[in-house]
Amino acid sequence: MDPADRRYLFPFITCSTCGPRFTILRGLPFDRVHTTMAPFTPCNACSREYADPRDRRFHAETIACANCGPALELKNEAQETLFTGAAAIHEVVRQLRFGAIVAVKGIGGYQLLADASADSTLVRLRKGKARPGKPLAVLFDSLSTVAEICDVSGGEAQVLNSPEKPIVILRRKHVQQGRHEARTISPLVAPYSSQLGVMLPASPLHHVLMSMMGRPLVATSGNRHGEPISIDERTAFAKLHGLADVWLVHDRQILHRVDDAVVRISGSRPRIMRLGRGYAPLALEHRRTHVTDVLAVGGQEKNAFAVTTPQHIVLSQHIGDLASPEALSMLASESRDFAALLHCRPTAIVMDLHPDYQGARIATPDLRPVALQHHHAHALSCILEHGLIGPVLAFAWDGAGYGGDQTIWGGEILRVEDTRASRLGSLRSFSLPGGEQAMREPRRSALGLLYEVHGAAAFTASPVVRRAFTAEEQRLLVAAIHQRVNAPRTSSIGRLFDVAASILDLCQIVLYSEQAPVALENSAAASTTSRLYHMAIDHRPDRGYVLDWEPLVQAMLEDVANGVEIGAIARGFHEALADSIATIATAVGNPRQVVLTGGVFQNALLTSLAEERLDARGFKVYTHGLVPAGDGGLAAGQALYGLLISCERKAVVCA
Repeated sequence: MDPADRRYLFPFITCSTCGPRFTILRGLPFDRVHTTMAPFTPCNACSREYADPRDRRFHAETIACANCGPALELKNEAQETLFTGAAAIHEVVRQLRFGAIVAVKGIGGYQLLADASADSTLVRLRKGKARPGKPLAVLFDSLSTVAEICDVSGGEAQVLNSPEKPIVILRRKHVQQGRHEARTISPLVAPYSSQLGVMLPASPLHHVLMSMMGRPLVATSGNRHGEPISIDERTAFAKLHGLADVWLVHDRQILHRVDDAVVRISGSRPRIMRLGRGYAPLALEHRRTHVTDVLAVGGQEKNAFAVTTPQHIVLSQHIGDLASPEALSMLASESRDFAALLHCRPTAIVMDLHPDYQGARIATPDLRPVALQHHHAHALSCILEHGLIGPVLAFAWDGAGYGGDQTIWGGEILRVEDTRASRLGSLRSFSLPGGEQAMREPRRSALGLLYEVHGAAAFTASPVVRRAFTAEEQRLLVAAIHQRVNAPRTSSIGRLFDVAASILDLCQIVLYSEQAPVALENSAAASTTSRLYHMAIDHRPDRGYVLDWEPLVQAMLEDVANGVEIGAIARGFHEALADSIATIATAVGNPRQVVLTGGVFQNALLTSLAEERLDARGFKVYTHGLVPAGDGGLAAGQALYGLLISCERKAVVCA
């Protein structure tokens, strides 16, 4: 930012300890010749700095300046160059202020930038990305500006300012309508959440752009719904045509796409929710005998994969939902590149037990297939992160995972020791009318659960749920449950969160997958009071411990009917679940190591409540920090399993 410096406003400035790494890497070691900076021959001035041990750019492999480094161009949709260099950034700022959507080539791929206060622009952006309700991340120029909009703790500030510069989930301040700062961020940025995903400039280009812009920008992935982010001009112009107005491009090639990482502070500890730029690839020491190389392909949604080396399990960046051919292709190509970079030659491929998960499609005939139950993998991922030895009691709670009995699991209590996992108990099951459709409509989960208690009179139990359906829908869905037509059983805690959100009328049909549990957690966190609820816990010879939701839900329904504050009910729901964890751990007694894993434990309130109760009873509690608790961490557990069975020469399937 110094006009007297020869790198003034140069958007690719780096020293020996900063700049892109993984995204431009062709091979190891990390030398310029092995990166996409190789085509840029350093000028005499840069060469002197590179060779001078006293210079901060001594052996800086990405060293460059405006005379010898990458260059910016601003192009229109006809791919005509409008401006270059700093003038291109000035023009981008001008267009952003007038409502443009700009595709910007960043470190790990293209981003779409837009004025965070411009309602009409955000409507257009959401329509183009087919993203009607999911929160959009916001790029701020400084921490002080963030603090005007959000509550920022010391830990959150530290992560925001860290070299990794992830998106950090923060709670928005309550501001009066009409005040200037209330309109700095449009309600359309996060229309269904009191939280905001916030980030600070992560590259010189972003620093320069934000210093000129002077107001927050929405910064979202440069892709269409369900597809990986674009990394080259050809794809960016093709995929983002009709969505972006102009493209800010440069000529440094991106080899590996990497989204922005997402982090949340819970219990004063950073917890990675999505592995991305700055954190991925993530190397985890496995401390196990290395017999064979393993490729683990993760889950279907929020996919990431892992490969093994003699000392480490290396977890990849976020890939995405494998329902799209583009994401599956990215999984195949990135896993090959990882193996080549790390000199890994897999002989086994570990996949989820679900027969329809797409990751298995990248298997080649020379790879021995190994299937692992979903929640066993979740538990192993946390065991790996903490280097645990010996048995653990794992509460593996999420939205859905294929069970050993071919039903939908998700509220599991497991005893896990290496390849052995026994199911000690689970949530009382209920029907999901419509199957996968119920995962997008909390009202259907609520109906399925209420039917378990009230049968055909289910709608009499909750006027709120009854109003969420038409009369014809009520008739058809009750008949489907009764006749067991497309109404699979589930023991999912994630779906129980949906039930609670529905009966509290917080969410009936979701616009994005986490909407209902986020609404429930936000409501609970904002309440200063709580209701005292409990879950019944039965011990049955055939099923072990059964967490019975009936007394909890019945009490919630009564409080709704009596007009009790929704936030107090929501908080009571969270506390009842935390109490049930402590009660079951106490009843089991041993092991004393307790693991909380699965996507449900991305809920900061539930995780902290459960930790408090377990700590008070003398248990050693382990939760996720580096490895995502959700399906983004699944491959880490699968890879560990692959190493373990290569040693034991046998596998014990969880059933």
